[in-house]
Amino acid sequence: IINLLGNTTFGQHYFSKSYDPFDHGTESVYNLATVNNQIWISAGGLCDNFSIDCYKKVIVDEQGALLEASEMASFDPGNDPVFTEDGYHFIGGDDTPVRTHFNLYKSDLNGDSIQLIDLIVDEDSLYTDYYHYGIVEYNDQIVVYGQVTDNQDLGLTGTAKVKGLLFWVDKDMTVDTFTIIEPPFDWLVLSEAIVDPNNYLTLTYQFTEILNNGQRLRRSAIIKLDEQKQKVFEWQSPDFGDGGGLGTFEILADGKMVGNFDDITNRQVLIYALNPDGTMAWEFDFAPRSYENYEVSDLTTTEEGQIVGCGTYINTRKIQQTGFIFKLDAEGQLLWKRIFTIGVGEHPLNAPESPKRCWLNDIIELPNGDLTAGGRMYNYYDDPVLGPRNDIDLWLVKMDAEGCIEADCGEDLILTNTHDVLNNLQEVRIFPNPVTQNLYIQNANFDTYEIFSITGQRLRAGTFNNNPISFENLPSGTYLIQLRSDKHPSQTFKIAKK
Repeated sequence: IINLLGNTTFGQHYFSKSYDPFDHGTESVYNLATVNNQIWISAGGLCDNFSIDCYKKVIVDEQGALLEASEMASFDPGNDPVFTEDGYHFIGGDDTPVRTHFNLYKSDLNGDSIQLIDLIVDEDSLYTDYYHYGIVEYNDQIVVYGQVTDNQDLGLTGTAKVKGLLFWVDKDMTVDTFTIIEPPFDWLVLSEAIVDPNNYLTLTYQFTEILNNGQRLRRSAIIKLDEQKQKVFEWQSPDFGDGGGLGTFEILADGKMVGNFDDITNRQVLIYALNPDGTMAWEFDFAPRSYENYEVSDLTTTEEGQIVGCGTYINTRKIQQTGFIFKLDAEGQLLWKRIFTIGVGEHPLNAPESPKRCWLNDIIELPNGDLTAGGRMYNYYDDPVLGPRNDIDLWLVKMDAEGCIEADCGEDLILTNTHDVLNNLQEVRIFPNPVTQNLYIQNANFDTYEIFSITGQRLRAGTFNNNPISFENLPSGTYLIQLRSDKHPSQTFKIAKK
């Protein structure tokens, strides 16, 4: 076991860091991206005194220094944000917990132009429970996907069917159309979308097959849509029982589809590759020991055509739950595996009696070949009111192309973690919402504010001085107000004007 220190000569640019820029709010890394030599973190969690799901954006530099943080209330983000060549950032989500629609958010990289639109099938329809999963850029559009409950269509069990739902949105935020994907039986769950080398939009989903005797078989499927939104390929998996199903996947340059299968009940963790015609090309089995388990959360392909992945490693002997990463070659041979542990007592925020609990959710390759993985970890701190407690913070690990923070590392790695805190987020109260005339903002220590229309037009900007902000002359509709300060993260709120 090697103790990895982020300040060695080899690892001066490599690190393990946790971040708490949101006043002990719960945060977890959903996705990472590299933009202009910075690492952009798309995260989810709770805000407004742990009462509302929020989208949280955090930017760090290549050395892990925290540069910027902001959050948007009542917006639960999905996976795979899109960064376009003309300098815009898109991310999808939904309005958890009510789930009446999908959202699509767009901004320039400086956050100076922001738009947020609601995506709904029909205001008068009986579609409910919009669960958003992610977005993908396809043929100069943004495809927003997830699933929805159709209360007008009952399945074999007498319950409303759950169907796949895709919105096709132009980059100016004009909605083109939507597509409903019918489940083979009562329900399906869309899990990921990616564009293959032949420019087909490739999606995976899970469903349950119901046999005549009532037995339920858990299955997964891959479908491909062409530019006319027509299905040109479909593959269905064997029965997975009750244990698990297909998860994340990638497509190699030769068209092979590489994904993971986690059967938690039967303790089987596989990485598999399908040929373009759906036949099996190869599979790799992690073969966990009786006291181990692996849960793979993300796969990505490197510039050299290898597969790197990350997830969670569980060891019941060590009472350990932590992140791990691995790399396979294009034929499914394991090149290396790294299991990360934050050492007992190695950090002032560690609970003194045990290692940290950590997860890794996403991994990316940086332009120079280095790797960065992100997730969440429990940090221990002494709350002045509640006393000692755990806090879920963002976690980022940057390493070289071999998954090391120092030279010649092995499989089991004990990390010395550092902790980075931006001045804490303000607990802001905004009322009334909906507003008719004046909007009041309490407990806010911000310098400026900006009001945007839902189409991204900046309508007003001014210095924030705790006086009410007038909406009297604005027409009825939905607006975004952004509060900014150099002292702590900016905050964005959606406001309805009557």
